Amino acid sequence: MDIENNTFSGALDEELTLGKSIDAGTLWATIKGNTLGVLGSNRSGGTVGIEMGEASGSGTITLDIENNVIQQYQQECMFLEPAQQSTNVTANFTIIGNTCRQPADSGTNVSAAIDIEVGAQTGDTPTANVLISGNTLTGNNPAGGIADVVLNNNFSPATTLNLSKNGSAATTAKGVIDSLNTLDTSPFDEADTGASTITLVTSVPPLP
Repeated sequence: MDIENNTFSGALDEELTLGKSIDAGTLWATIKGNTLGVLGSNRSGGTVGIEMGEASGSGTITLDIENNVIQQYQQECMFLEPAQQSTNVTANFTIIGNTCRQPADSGTNVSAAIDIEVGAQTGDTPTANVLISGNTLTGNNPAGGIADVVLNNNFSPATTLNLSKNGSAATTAKGVIDSLNTLDTSPFDEADTGASTITLVTSVPPLP
């Protein structure tokens, strides 16, 4: 599906949410050029700007999230969680050229601008291939120790998170995120990891 050049505001929960069923099917979407929330209008961007909800089963998820402006969100600009009760979902996330700015309530309730959680419970075995580049993420409560980007391999060593270097010379996930994006002051632009590890790769995820 293509979701392009729209304006969203005023949702009580997520402004834009996608999900995949429990079968082995395929979800693909291009989310491009949209404006979510209204600049200067507190909480007009919902609790989350763009959410990929907990996917179940197997199959493939491919998202191109590109050149969107997301503002006045309460918790996350983007929250992507490609697994729940999942055996082998493969998620391809291309997140490029987006602006996450002016979170609601001066960012006091923000948990991250971009939050990718690979796995939701013990036994999940998803793979996520991720590119995060050219994004501008500002105002996400750095004084409160909030990371602009959270990459979390949760619960199981069997989860896989491949982060594209996209030409970066950095040798850590944090370094890649820092070098490819415009973020709040370090050390709050960071990558966190759970039970498994983040692997740096030179390839990029496929597009829808």
